Parts: sequence; structure tokens; C-alpha cells
Amino acid sequence: DYDAEFEWAYVSYQATEDLQIRMGRIRAPFYMLSDYLEVGYAYPWLSPPREVYSLPITSLEGADVIYSFTTGDWDQSIQVYFGAHASDVSFGGGVESELELDSFGGVAWTIGYEDLTLRAGYHRADLTAEIADLVPLIGALESVGLQETADDLTTDQKEAEFLSLGVSYDPGSWFVRAEYTETEFEKQVLQDNSTWYVLGGVRMGEFTFHLT
Repeated sequence: DYDAEFEWAYVSYQATEDLQIRMGRIRAPFYMLSDYLEVGYAYPWLSPPREVYSLPITSLEGADVIYSFTTGDWDQSIQVYFGAHASDVSFGGGVESELELDSFGGVAWTIGYEDLTLRAGYHRADLTAEIADLVPLIGALESVGLQETADDLTTDQKEAEFLSLGVSYDPGSWFVRAEYTETEFEKQVLQDNSTWYVLGGVRMGEFTFHLT
């Protein structure tokens, strides 16, 4: 019963030396590690901190533009994307939902200087989420005339926003990294939240010791 799902399936066009355009299914650039979250040996953890890397969405169908350039000693990359997403997801606690994101887009800006990397991202979408456990309750409220209360439990084309900030310093023998995220929903059925982590570690030969 193995069912493969592709995180990436796109075509790309290198318009200029600095500008790349991609279309298809692309990775949503929410975090510093979004491009390789499933590549376990690319980071020191057994798995990334779930408190921060908690969004049930990892990809979208659409297009993005990546512009990479250098300003003085600073290397910079700006990624702008737009598309849509639909899937069945779990928000934890066994709560299942049919999730749709329309007008799904955002921008991620990464700058680097020698061993220092800074990153900021802003993402937004019109979110529709039908939470299966709430459907009978919503129907019951509507049947007795409590439409306003039923609407409060319904998420249909409501704005969702996601902000991410990250910093990393890695001179080789030791490293530090921190990320902060903030999620806001127009409809409070899904709870606003802010999350963060701080990671520090040292490399000694073939071993890495770290604390999060």
C-alpha cells in the first residue's frame, strides 16, 4: 500500500546569471531548513524541533522567482512565490481537517556574510479548513438558528499569516542557530501562536555535541 507523494516536481528556467524562475510543485520556504527538512544528516538533530517546525504544509503548486546577488561582501537571495495548496492534514490531538490555501504567496530574504546567515520571511494565504470533528456541531447550531456561532467555528477563505526570522553563525568548530516564527489566523478556530528555539553546538572530530 505504498503511496509516494512528490514534494518537488517543477521545471526551472535560468533567465539570467542571477535570476531563476520555477513552475510546478515547489517547496514552501517557511524556515531556514525548509529545503532539506527530510535530509536528516544535514542538521545535528535527530529531528528538527517540532515546536517551531510545526506547519502541516510543506509544498505548493505554483511558481517562484529567485534572485541571487552580491552587495559588497554580503551574499543575498530573495525568493518570491505564489500558488495554492490542498491536502488532508492533522493539527495534532487527532484533529483532522481538509485544508485549502488560495492566493498562497510570500517572500523569503536570506543574506550571508562569511560565517553569518540572516533570514526573514513573510507568508500569507486565504485559508479554508473543514475540521471533520466540528461538522456535526456546526450543522446542529445552524439548524437551531445560531448561525453566528456556527460561523465562528467555520474557517472559509480567512486570512492566515506566517512570519519567520532566523540567524545562524557557523565558523566550523562550533555553531549557533536560532529561529522565531509567528502565526496569525483571521478566524480563531485555529489558534495564533509564536514559537522559537536556540541551538548551540561544538564539533570534535567525528562527533557533534549540541544543546537546543
